[in-house]
Amino acid sequence: MKSKQEIDEIAADLIFEKYKYKDGLIYNRKTNKKVSPSPGRGRYGRVQLIIDGKRHTYLYHRVVWLLWYGVWPSKNIDHINRDSTDNRVQNLRDVSQAENIRNASMPKNNSSGHKGVCWNKKNCKWHASIGVNYAKIDLGYYDDILDAVAARKAAESRYW
Repeated sequence: MKSKQEIDEIAADLIFEKYKYKDGLIYNRKTNKKVSPSPGRGRYGRVQLIIDGKRHTYLYHRVVWLLWYGVWPSKNIDHINRDSTDNRVQNLRDVSQAENIRNASMPKNNSSGHKGVCWNKKNCKWHASIGVNYAKIDLGYYDDILDAVAARKAAESRYW
């Protein structure tokens, strides 16, 4: 049985043989037709390959990175403009998980309009917090939302 690294090397060779990149899209080298991302779990498209009779799936933006730079990304691919369908090379960067999370969009259920600031019903105050190295740091409770936002911004400068 082949290791993940061996499979990825075979996949890279197949990808270079079968596909080419242009303007954020992947094209079939033989037919010159656009390769549409296969739907998958989550919001990112996928490219599927058959290797040794088994299906292997790769995220579309990782294949774009491979085709452009010639190597698989070493970490996570971040879509700089937060549009997961925009796979132009200038919109992609290879970053740590922490940096990728920092660039994430604000959650839909955010009531304050500011990352890391939420209303605490129990205390009837604004609560500020920040995540650093997989730990949540409490920045305090504030009567004024602007004070909570300022505390969050100061923590971003300090920790990031």
